[in-house]
Amino acid sequence: MHLHDDRQIVLIELTIGWEKEENNMLEKTVKLSTSPSQPSMEVVDDILMELSSPYSKKKVTILINPNIQKYKEKADIPGIKERQVTASAVTDETIRLLFDFKVNSVHRVTIQNRNYEIRLMTIDTENIEGQKSLYFEFFVKKM
Repeated sequence: MHLHDDRQIVLIELTIGWEKEENNMLEKTVKLSTSPSQPSMEVVDDILMELSSPYSKKKVTILINPNIQKYKEKADIPGIKERQVTASAVTDETIRLLFDFKVNSVHRVTIQNRNYEIRLMTIDTENIEGQKSLYFEFFVKKM
């Protein structure tokens, strides 16, 4: 996960989801959810993807590399469910991408001289602990 301190970046390695890397090519499926018990951000290579508003059953907004202001890991205590707490802020280096299936299903971004293609794959709902939540799946490919 990227933690920003002014313009200095510290990378903490985190592996979530499916990842394939061969010959400097990276492909990863990312799922971001509106559920309080599911992740709303994920790291892919050198980028941090965070769910942002507005979002709906027809469109979704994500932030690329927001500045992380506060980060607290989930407690590993059996029987206690606690969400990982993260607070972020938009900076001049943050990229805001709006996706939909009509016009904007694919975006290409360049981060630290690396090119990425981000494709919206799914917008759907899921029932988590008796509550319906939207989730969004993306396919990220390092070019």
